[in-house]
Amino acid sequence: MTIVLFNNSTMGLIRKNQFQQYDKRYINCDFINPDYEYLCKSFAMKYYKVASESDLEGLLAVLDYKESVNLIEIMIDKDVFPAYHSRR
Repeated sequence: MTIVLFNNSTMGLIRKNQFQQYDKRYINCDFINPDYEYLCKSFAMKYYKVASESDLEGLLAVLDYKESVNLIEIMIDKDVFPAYHSRR
């Protein structure tokens, strides 16, 4: 089993709304995640952290999909938002 975790260390929808509607005044939307590497070790899982697209391509080519449980943490920019606007 392979789990893919997209991590931007924020509550994306809340941050996007504060960016669009409140002039970038961010309140209580960013947080500190657990250390997923140590969490994976405690469950005997394999952990991989991806910071760039080239890292991901190389990893997917060599990953053991049949015999291990994997967690791939993909770091994404917390200031990149979907292209829609929430109406309130």
